[in-house]
Amino acid sequence: MNKKLIFSIIVAILAVSAVFAYQKYNKPEEISSNIDTSDWLTYRNEEYGFELKYPKEWVVEVKESNNPIIILTSEKTKKILEESISKGIYVEDIKGDIWISKISNNNESLFDYLNKNLEKENKISPIGLINFNKIIFNNHEAFEALFGGYGSYYSILFENKNNFISITFGLKDKKESLSIEEKTILSSFRFID
Repeated sequence: MNKKLIFSIIVAILAVSAVFAYQKYNKPEEISSNIDTSDWLTYRNEEYGFELKYPKEWVVEVKESNNPIIILTSEKTKKILEESISKGIYVEDIKGDIWISKISNNNESLFDYLNKNLEKENKISPIGLINFNKIIFNNHEAFEALFGGYGSYYSILFENKNNFISITFGLKDKKESLSIEEKTILSSFRFID
């Protein structure tokens, strides 16, 4: 065989492999569950352009200050927080199972904001950011991030309506740690106009 043909075959194989890898790693995660969500309630926020569904048993706290915008707490977590507080255990940083917050963007991109605040050698992050990576969330560019402090917090951050929005999961350090309810809430998240 001549060298040009062999080179062309190798290039074609690499191109096809690259396409498959891109599709595999940039595809939104499909979450299948056997949870019946027909009686779930919907939280909708026109100002920040999103909505999500949540179990009717969960406590939903909408904040006036918009930071966080909303806190979702399961019955189990509510009970744990109440017991901890009654025993004098510090739980101020734990807001609930899921909290959604607005982050000031200071006219910079979300990537620049995260990169600027990343914990680096000999520099502690002012926001507790340990690491982050780019993902596709609900057909939008977003970032998965891990924040530290009193525990570790898995978050998804994205830009919408000129705002940075963070979905944070209390005391969960990775997506695989999310409960089936949390994954289902996350899969119900929708951007609205």
